[in-house]
Amino acid sequence: MKGLGWDDMSRGSPETISELRFYEQLTEALQGYGISYRVTERLDEFYQDTLTGDFDFVTVDLMEQKTLKPVGADAARTVRARMALERRDPDFPVFLLSSTPEFFRVEDAYNNNITPVAKSLDAAILVAQQITFRLKESGRFGRVGQVLIFARHAKESLSGQRSDNHALPQLRKIIKEAGGEVKEVSAENFSLDILDELRRQIQEAGRVIVLLTRDEAIAAAASSTSHLARPNVYLELGMVLGVRGANRKLILLKEEGAYLTSGVGSHQPIPYEGDLNSIRKQLTKALQRHP
Repeated sequence: MKGLGWDDMSRGSPETISELRFYEQLTEALQGYGISYRVTERLDEFYQDTLTGDFDFVTVDLMEQKTLKPVGADAARTVRARMALERRDPDFPVFLLSSTPEFFRVEDAYNNNITPVAKSLDAAILVAQQITFRLKESGRFGRVGQVLIFARHAKESLSGQRSDNHALPQLRKIIKEAGGEVKEVSAENFSLDILDELRRQIQEAGRVIVLLTRDEAIAAAASSTSHLARPNVYLELGMVLGVRGANRKLILLKEEGAYLTSGVGSHQPIPYEGDLNSIRKQLTKALQRHP
């Protein structure tokens, strides 16, 4: 998850030193929640990066130091309007920061669904907590926790095709970058004890990913479905669907051409072709949303 901030700090002033230390501590505190964050001093750069940089939220300093006017409120409204128009996201999270909260106005904040947050050098951790709380409250962020992966591990398919699972290393990397802990299991060689252990792990996991890849060619396939995944993957998918409450945690990834039955309830798989990097943003958001 990524955040961007704007603050027109005046270089060389004592206030700037304090501001820089605040943002350093805020950046470090947000990193503890798996959020990368940076600040720019140029307003035009801030507007441009907000639209093109794939950020999940922004912070805006209320007071412009050059004019000592609360221009940040206008900047916050501008960001909200642009995100609603360009990214179809009218509820894009904007946090209005100020060391002088007495200048916050209700019409500049709450009426525009912009969250005012008081900042000070001693409050960087508190500001990070307020930001993550609001993001969680809106369903945009959640601690990922342990992510259980069910996938085909064998390099040889049942039909003799050699098919290394290149998606798996990419998947591990995306999960770690999103703040998750990777755990991989397989029920291919199962017993009752192993099944009980898998059910327990499914219940305890923060997220469960089932990766369906093109493993077994279907002879003379007449549709866009040309391959089956390994049998163990379908078995494990059935287990996840059968564990009470696990459906909320399930993320389905389906390689183009792999078969998936329509009987998976309301779950829509995230399709990809060859490379998981093409769905990195979509997968990261799925990992970080509330289960």
